[in-house]
Amino acid sequence: MKTSKTEQEILQAATELFLEKGFAATSTTDIANRVGCNQALVHYYFRTKENLVRQVFMTNLEQILNLLDQPLPEGLDFFGIADYYIDIYYNYILGRPTAPLMIINELLTNPERREMVREIFMKNLRRQLMYYNLDQALKQAIEKGLIRQIETLDLLIDIASLTLASFLIAPIYADLLQRDAEAQKEFIIHRREETKLLIRLRLMPQKI
Repeated sequence: MKTSKTEQEILQAATELFLEKGFAATSTTDIANRVGCNQALVHYYFRTKENLVRQVFMTNLEQILNLLDQPLPEGLDFFGIADYYIDIYYNYILGRPTAPLMIINELLTNPERREMVREIFMKNLRRQLMYYNLDQALKQAIEKGLIRQIETLDLLIDIASLTLASFLIAPIYADLLQRDAEAQKEFIIHRREETKLLIRLRLMPQKI
């Protein structure tokens, strides 16, 4: 169904404010003020703040999960595959650095959000196939002795943990050391290369 210009503006303003301030600290009045409309219009299009929160949360989460659906470049070994996924995640989040904190906070504090993740990931056949193909490629690389033994879920958690930690720590690093936005971005880029190195060392087969 086609959305009106005002509805799109409300959703955009809500997204910006949720990323800036978090869900709890943002009111529908804040959203209306950002758009330049009255609060009644926000309620007319979305009924409740929860409906807005749900839509923004799902949109951001879907965008992150959709990165898993990107076709892999041909000719990559498993180290190259790991580097590829690290690059696309870091580059994506660099454009919206507060999104991970917003999503993690909601997942930790709201069981309903965790059920939403189950619905869009665990019950999605396309993403199940993606996970299966990655799992098979990983097992083949292990059998050939190209990489060390590791479970597919552990590898994905290792990459996600290192990636998210970099973005969660970056503003603390910047404030404590009084760094500007450009230095904070350079810190993230540095952490991206560190993440690649750590994952590569984890996968590298042990020498006898």
